[in-house]
Amino acid sequence: FLTVIFYYTARDVANMAQWLELTEPELAIELNTRLLAGIGKGVSDGQVQQALAVWQRIAARLADFHNRYDVILTPTVATPPLASDALDPNILERWLMRGLLATGLADKLFCNRLLDAIITKAVQQTPFTPLANITGQPAMSVPLYCCDNGLPHGAQFMSAEGNDRLLLQLAAQLDALCQGDFNSRASA
Repeated sequence: FLTVIFYYTARDVANMAQWLELTEPELAIELNTRLLAGIGKGVSDGQVQQALAVWQRIAARLADFHNRYDVILTPTVATPPLASDALDPNILERWLMRGLLATGLADKLFCNRLLDAIITKAVQQTPFTPLANITGQPAMSVPLYCCDNGLPHGAQFMSAEGNDRLLLQLAAQLDALCQGDFNSRASA
């Protein structure tokens, strides 16, 4: 998944710079995006084609799955919900990211243990959602429960390619059910 993300982020940042007639360092983009683009410069065309072939095999297997089942239900994330800034890089991580970009070494990360650690951390948090990105299936995350700190727990629903309507119908039904549940809790 990330092989493709890195590769296309590098391509898109380069295209953006060209369209805006700026250099890449002059672009007003987040540090995380700059690092993804820098790493992506180390991904070869062959590596991305190999990753895309895996994506196609996964999509075919899920299409077979959807011949039997209308919807896949997974958690949105694999951990309790985090605050919106919980995954922001800390001061040391920002310093390291800037150093890798300034020295031109970010592209060397693609086959590096440091990158493996970053990927492992990301996958531990969100192992379920990339499946919809890889396969192109419609998916939605619906906050169906709130924990004690008020942060919502999401449930992800995926349906077969082209079956967006089913998810929208399901969303409407869940919204009607949850509104009744929230209203009864509020009046208690």
